[in-house]
Amino acid sequence: MTNRREFIQRGVALSAAAPLAIGPTLGLTAQARPRLRPTLAVYDRGYAEGLLFARSVEAHGIATHAIDGDVTALWYDTLYHSWNAGASPIVGLTGASALFCLEQLAWKVERRVVLRTEHRQRDDGRIDHQLSGAAAPPGLLAGLDKVAWPLWSAAAIRQLPATLRRADAFRAHAITSASAGSKPWEEPLITWAITVKPLA
Repeated sequence: MTNRREFIQRGVALSAAAPLAIGPTLGLTAQARPRLRPTLAVYDRGYAEGLLFARSVEAHGIATHAIDGDVTALWYDTLYHSWNAGASPIVGLTGASALFCLEQLAWKVERRVVLRTEHRQRDDGRIDHQLSGAAAPPGLLAGLDKVAWPLWSAAAIRQLPATLRRADAFRAHAITSASAGSKPWEEPLITWAITVKPLA
């Protein structure tokens, strides 16, 4: 049975190759719209999936911040100051309760959740993914069955367009296998992106 250490090591090795594999399946071209440039990626270190997500975004030059379910220190030490200074956007893979808190704080500084992918463990051992947001790259789901889903999540958030419009809102659904070494979660995990309010 794969343990957590082996799972993360395998994911790190795959993360370097993931953009090459995932990029074309997301319908990206040289003429694609400018992409969102995250200033920070938040992850919950209590989940192997969060660690794999973090390693992947770090490999692409995005700074990361680990939490243990609580976003209080993240807000007071980092986000409050950076958002008031104009910095944006941030992305993450955390539990649902952490995102709930961040979303409430974001509203106070004119930020919104523009991508929300809820991941739920099913009774049959697979993972249910419910996606919604302000915009989606073409072929968004095409790469989901080719790599571990946290790596796909890390690639997907890097492909969000820089300019978001409410008229481009989308919803999607997929079911995948669980990541190797995954353990039961206390709550659904969510991949998310927060940035300034989408245009009309």
